[in-house]
Amino acid sequence: MCTYRFRNTVRCEEPALPRGEFCILHSPLPDNEESEEFKRLNALKENKVNEKVRNGDFNFEGAQLLEVNFARTKIEGGEPDHSYLNFADAVIRKSVTFEGAEIGLPVSFEDAQIGEHAVFAEANLRGHVWFEGAKLEGDANFRSAVLEKDARFNEVKIAGNAWFEGTKIVGEAYFEKAEIGGKAWFERAEIGEDAVFESCDIGKDAWFANATIGGELWLDKARIGGDAGFEGARLNGALIRLYDLKLKGKLSFKNATFKLPRVQEEACRAAKRICEAMDNREDADYHFYREMTARRTLRVQNALQKKGFGKITAIFELISVLIEWLLADLTCKYGSDWKRPIYLWVAVILGCAALYWAGGGIKSAYTSGVPSFAESLYYSIVTITTLGYGDYYPKPGFFQYLAQFEALFGVFMWAMLIAVFARKYMR
Repeated sequence: MCTYRFRNTVRCEEPALPRGEFCILHSPLPDNEESEEFKRLNALKENKVNEKVRNGDFNFEGAQLLEVNFARTKIEGGEPDHSYLNFADAVIRKSVTFEGAEIGLPVSFEDAQIGEHAVFAEANLRGHVWFEGAKLEGDANFRSAVLEKDARFNEVKIAGNAWFEGTKIVGEAYFEKAEIGGKAWFERAEIGEDAVFESCDIGKDAWFANATIGGELWLDKARIGGDAGFEGARLNGALIRLYDLKLKGKLSFKNATFKLPRVQEEACRAAKRICEAMDNREDADYHFYREMTARRTLRVQNALQKKGFGKITAIFELISVLIEWLLADLTCKYGSDWKRPIYLWVAVILGCAALYWAGGGIKSAYTSGVPSFAESLYYSIVTITTLGYGDYYPKPGFFQYLAQFEALFGVFMWAMLIAVFARKYMR
């Protein structure tokens, strides 16, 4: 009998090979792939795999195989009988291919060793998927695959890239302490619950552009050799953990949407600090603005939740938020946009000039005729800059108030422009 013992200590019941101690599946292959012995043993292994599959036996724990090919295969099953497609502790010299397969069983490659690539592109895996502790010398390709339950890749070692582009994981995705030599690519991926990359080591970029994460995102103590991009991502969880995240590139949440403003505030604050440390001012400004808008939203939410006498203070809080939006956001995006004050200033100059001209709102100290638009524009400019030459003056009533508003606006905008330019170019 075969001397191999499974993880549950039960001994393999297959007969051992003549003059050997293991059965055909657990016997190692010769090193020389061109030898007749290698070809003979490999053919026996392939026949045994096919036989087990025909008999509904999917336990390949500890098997030593040249390659595994279940491409386009359909295997029905489920968890009521506790069966699963088991390659735990297996040694697979070449690739594992499940491309386009439909597997109704949980799939386990725990602590397996795969010499080349693992391809699950466009596969539909209806059970749990375990790759914990597995070692892959090539890429892990799960592009456009559907994993209907959890995917666990804790402590997996992938020498190449991890491709999860367009992958749908209905449950949780765990990559805790995983080691990925190349890129971790999750563009347009959908993760229904938590995505855990705690203490994960990624050699190049970690890309989650336009991905959807339904639960929490954990990147505590992760090490990423390139950028971590969540541009356009939808982050619907109640928590994003970025403690002690180490990046060689930038962290970006550009155009990302957050279900909770508190999460947006914390994530954008962390991204701002990382960008500042890299002297990336433009991205730091962007995330600072997103941080401040999230904080403002939180203030509104907290004010609206107050009851009783707290409603009185809530009214003042809402007025304060409105003033903040008008003076800090609308004018210059909290000092992060130097173009907006200029555009706003030009708009006010032209708008007031049009009102003066259309309503005949100014008079000349020298002539009694109706001022032209050019004269109205001139008056608008000298008013907003508070020069006040005295050669034109507003008619009593509305136009006096308009001129006062324009002068006060100009005084405020001078200070705003100086502050924004100083922040942008002199820090």
